[in-house]
Amino acid sequence: MALAFAGMAGAVQAQTTEPSGQAAASPVQSLSPVVVTASGYDQTIADAPASITVLTHEDLARQPFNTLQDALRNVEGVSIVGANANKQDISIRGMPGKYTLILVDGKRQGTREMLNREELGMVQASQIPPLAAIERIEVVRGPMSSLYGSDAIGGVVNIITRKVPQTWTGSINLGATLQQHSELGNSRQADFYLAGPIKEDKLGLQLFGKSNQRTQADVVDGSYGIRDRGLTARLTLTPTKDQDILLEAGQDEYNRYGTVGKSLAATETGDYRLKNRHTHYSISHEGRWNFGTTNVSLQREEGKASNTIGDKEATSYPDTRLVNTTLDATLTLPLPNNMLKVGGQYIDTRLYGTDKEAASTTARNTVSGLSTRSWALFGEDEWAVTDHLSLTGGVRLDDHERYGQHWSPRGYAVYHLTQAWTLKGGVSRAFRAPELRQSSADYIQATGGAVGAPRGSIAGNPDLKPETSTSTEIGLHYQDDDRYAAGLTLFNNEFKNKIYSQCVSGCSGTSGATYEWGNIGRATLRGVETSLTLPLSRTVTLTGNYTYTQSKRKSDDEVAYDGTSLQGQPLDRTPRHVLNVRADWRATDALSLYASANVQSEQYWANYRNVSTTTRRRPGATTFDLGGSYELNSHVTFRLAVMNLTDKRVPVDYRTRTTGLDGNWQVDEGRRLWLNTSVSF
Repeated sequence: MALAFAGMAGAVQAQTTEPSGQAAASPVQSLSPVVVTASGYDQTIADAPASITVLTHEDLARQPFNTLQDALRNVEGVSIVGANANKQDISIRGMPGKYTLILVDGKRQGTREMLNREELGMVQASQIPPLAAIERIEVVRGPMSSLYGSDAIGGVVNIITRKVPQTWTGSINLGATLQQHSELGNSRQADFYLAGPIKEDKLGLQLFGKSNQRTQADVVDGSYGIRDRGLTARLTLTPTKDQDILLEAGQDEYNRYGTVGKSLAATETGDYRLKNRHTHYSISHEGRWNFGTTNVSLQREEGKASNTIGDKEATSYPDTRLVNTTLDATLTLPLPNNMLKVGGQYIDTRLYGTDKEAASTTARNTVSGLSTRSWALFGEDEWAVTDHLSLTGGVRLDDHERYGQHWSPRGYAVYHLTQAWTLKGGVSRAFRAPELRQSSADYIQATGGAVGAPRGSIAGNPDLKPETSTSTEIGLHYQDDDRYAAGLTLFNNEFKNKIYSQCVSGCSGTSGATYEWGNIGRATLRGVETSLTLPLSRTVTLTGNYTYTQSKRKSDDEVAYDGTSLQGQPLDRTPRHVLNVRADWRATDALSLYASANVQSEQYWANYRNVSTTTRRRPGATTFDLGGSYELNSHVTFRLAVMNLTDKRVPVDYRTRTTGLDGNWQVDEGRRLWLNTSVSF
């Protein structure tokens, strides 16, 4: 597929004029930002066949930003959840973080399976471009497997980076976060961006990097100590004005450590160290031809992890290496009243070092590596039925060497009621492929076990099916030229074939049980997302969003540690109610101030391995932030914020399973001061 597109591109001379048969223009194109994630080509948010939120560079710069969790925590439909401060992940519409697909400029970031523990979600969300290199982040809420394949059940996060400018420019950001409670650990950040033409209109260079550090918390289950450094280089070659060739290479090294008696409990067997290196290379070509646009890219990403406990290699998650090679090719064809996009994808995934991973208390795995290959074809068409109504239909076929073929269709309608009002809705199916370890008959994973007691084992299952979902949504949106905007979206998601490890023997003891992966879970997730932008005056703007999420397990196959069925319990630790409100005041041309409130209702952790005998509950909380920025001149900006102004922290339940543990699992950050300086040149 990729070679065919490349050959087609080379056989046709590029043209500068727009195709005469392109789809009808939307009557509201001037009113909303341009996005690419919903369809794979430029559209306004009003036209996009999806529920989508855009965070601009300016939005991100107004608050502390080190990870994707920092960027997305106030987006409607999004929750940041995890078993503790070191396992935070991105949940969209109540789906756990592993069902959120992360892209950078449309390229998959897929090294999450490198380790067999959930903390990789937080590591992956840290290994992203620095703020200085980011133009915007697009967040699609809801399934997108018809375009992107596996993992996009909950949604898609696409980080769009800056393009090479016409003249040399650069920027430097320096920041720090100082905790009122010093035992929670202070942090500091630095990043830079430098870009410009080497040869005008022919060759451009981009360099960007970061260095982030955090002091380890002196609180059990508090933040590990962190050092995160990254550097990326890009060359953009423009052989003709209608062709771009992009070469990219980068590396990010994320190290973190926990010390017994500080962030680790005194009962742990030794200090913890993780070294995680993510390296990526890619080459891509875009051609803008008289018949349409072609995009071809080849990417190789490698994740390498080294773990130690005390002075020994960690057998649960030792040295491992994951290599993904991905070939993508797409063709976008403007046709009379239609926009057609077709494409293909090939992914080769190889995991090394599994023979070092523990299969039980005393034994390791016999299989030294795991691998899989898959290919996919997809097509999607947007039909402009009238100037106000467009219908989008698409389907993707994935062929996986382990589970066979899987179809992912979707249909979506966008109707512009007036210049400002838009009605949207659609139905889509999505899936997530079983993980390499889960679906391998020869792989066994050690798990749990009291300190000093025999560990349990989870056996792989080659008969696993992909997890699937069928999602419907309908939304009404308003946006006008006076900056007023509002939105209301209803969604429902039927989730099936959830992969879950079920105890098959030794289940009554405290250690040494045997489990097997199986498709045993079903759940329904539904809710409401609302948003509002209200200019109160020329200088004051009020923004806010509210999300209601209800998720319920429908299967009684999943149980708590005490054997109680988890039927009716939430799928993840997502709060049912979330409210974010913010007021911005442009006091002068140089000075801007803001105040915000963030409200979350109680959360429930219903899981066999939540360290309790039953479901755990975290009470709700309300926090307030106050901050602002001052533009010293056109090149220098100072920013300051007091986060969690009232120092609200939910007490952690440090009891054990045998002493009645059933409460909060999350160490909250208290009142803290954020300082930042940005210099551009």
